[in-house]
Amino acid sequence: MTVSRARAHFVAALNAAERGEAVEITRRGRAVAAIVSPAQLERLDG
Repeated sequence: MTVSRARAHFVAALNAAERGEAVEITRRGRAVAAIVSPAQLERLDG
């Protein structure tokens, strides 16, 4: 999802993360961020 699309559809991105989907945010074709659920974040932090 591009930065501009993420801005326009932020609630949808949050809903996807809540369902367990990681949402990658890109700028100019490069990944710059991700929205993940707290459970996914905890697993990543280990």
